[in-house]
Parts: sequence; structure tokens; C-alpha cells
Amino acid sequence: MNRRLVGQLSSDYVLRWIRQSTALFGDITTAMIFATITQANTAYLDQRPEGTRAWGTLQKPAPDDLRRPITAHAAAAALGLPRETLRRKLNGLKAEGYIEETPDGVIIRAEAMLQPRVIATVIANTELARDFCLRLQRAGVVSIDRPASADLDEPLHRAIGRATNTFCLRFLENVMALSAGDLMLGLTACALEGANIRRLAESATELVGPIRTIPDSVRQPITAVALAGEIGLPRETTRRHLHKLIGLGVCRALPGGFIFTEARFNPTRIAASLGRTAANVRQLHATLIGVGVMLPIRAAPLAAAPPEPALAPG
Repeated sequence: MNRRLVGQLSSDYVLRWIRQSTALFGDITTAMIFATITQANTAYLDQRPEGTRAWGTLQKPAPDDLRRPITAHAAAAALGLPRETLRRKLNGLKAEGYIEETPDGVIIRAEAMLQPRVIATVIANTELARDFCLRLQRAGVVSIDRPASADLDEPLHRAIGRATNTFCLRFLENVMALSAGDLMLGLTACALEGANIRRLAESATELVGPIRTIPDSVRQPITAVALAGEIGLPRETTRRHLHKLIGLGVCRALPGGFIFTEARFNPTRIAASLGRTAANVRQLHATLIGVGVMLPIRAAPLAAAPPEPALAPG
């Protein structure tokens, strides 16, 4: 498996997943908190096939009494957020009816998962996951090694949501590990790297072979404004993170925009991170095929899906 190419395709997918989630809640931090709580509440259901089937359809989100609570402290630690920030965002989610606080921690309410906008987003997530699988297959980095279960006639949307949620959060853990625990700084670096080498990924010629540093001379610069659109962060926040990356020696400002430079990164750490991502991609792809991600979507959304923000040029 071409790990560098897999890493680039995965980075692009995760950023699209983040923008889709952010469109539902209006800000990226709330979206990541929601995803973290959801994973803690329900990821265990897929440890057994009957759990995947019982709570995999649009009509049957896992009931509240099956959801495993997560403490606010654990959620804050998972995302590297100050507790005050997490508490403020939790209060907002509670006011909108998304969460319930129990003596053991926080859960996403099953009733909230049946809201029309949430259902529309769940279906849109299946479409996004299908597109990711197709891109991986076209790039020749995965193959369909097993078909969907024979008795499925449409995707198990909520099982797909749990699988993609787990994959994306694991990817973000890798990002945080390479950015000293700062999620937004790591996302900025990740998006910058992706934008710089996207043209190479499309041709794949420069990304084939052993993992090595990609020289600055072949990277395509991107403006701060365009990068803000890639991530879904405010422009000033993006500029602040870019200048912090410059201070760390992993970003350069050029006349045409900014580029990420790997010169300061340990190649062994990069290779290890790409190796973890490749293993997670194999697992995700097999899971998604098994729960019917490629099957026709017969259920119509109950409300228009939140539109994914258009990428800024550059």
C-alpha cells in the first residue's frame, strides 16, 4: 500500500468530514465535541455483529440506556480543549436538546439523533464515505475483499457513521501527536500539507515509492484565505496558526502563499504516523463495504442536508 498516497487521501477525506460536521453545528469545536461524545457512547456496539445490525439503521439509533457516558474531563482531554471551553460548548448542546448529563457523564440523546437535520447529515456522511472508498479503489490502494452482507438492501447508515467517526477521530489523534496536542494547529498543518501536494496526489507519481521528504520546490502554495476555507476556521484564526507554524519552522511564507515543510520533522515519526493511518484505512474500508456503503441509498432525507462549504480557490 502506498502510504504517502493513502495519507493524502485520508487527510482530504477527514477535512471534508469536518466541514460536513461543522455545517450542522456552526462551529468546528462543537462538531468535534459532538463526534467525541458519540464515539464514546456507541462505538462499542459494533464489537458484535448483532449490535451493528440492531442499531445500524436510520430509524433505530441506540437508545439512551445503551449509551456509555463520557465525562467532561475525558472529552476535554481527548480534544486537548480547556475545560472552560468544553463546558461552554456542552451548555450550548444541552440547550439545543442534543445531550443529557447523567451522574456518570454525558450522552447524546437518541431522540436528538432522529432530528431531520441530523438524519440528513447521517445520510450525507454515507455518501461522503462512499466517495472515499471509491477514491481509494481508483488509486489502487484497496480492493473490495468482501461484499456487503447478502441480506442488506441498503446501507446501515448509523453503523457507517460510527465507523467513520472512529476513523476520523483516530486520524485526529495522530494529528495532535504531531502538533504537541494542539488540535486546531495540527489541522492547519494537515490542511496546508494537503493543499500543497494535492496535485502530486492526483498524479500519484511523486508519492510512489519509499516514504521520503517532499521538497519545498514541488509544493504548491496556498493563501491564508483559501486555507481557512479548507479547514472551516475563521481567517484570522488560520493566519494566527500559520504564523505559529512559521515560528516552529514547519511553514514558509512565499509570494504565492504558504507551504508546509517537512525538514524539521523526524522521518521515522512521519513513517509511523502514515503506517497507523494505512492500517486504519484498511480496517475502515473493509467495515464500510461490509455494512453496505456501496448499496443504493433508498431512504430520502427528511430535511435538506447542511451544504458542505465550497472550497476557496487556490
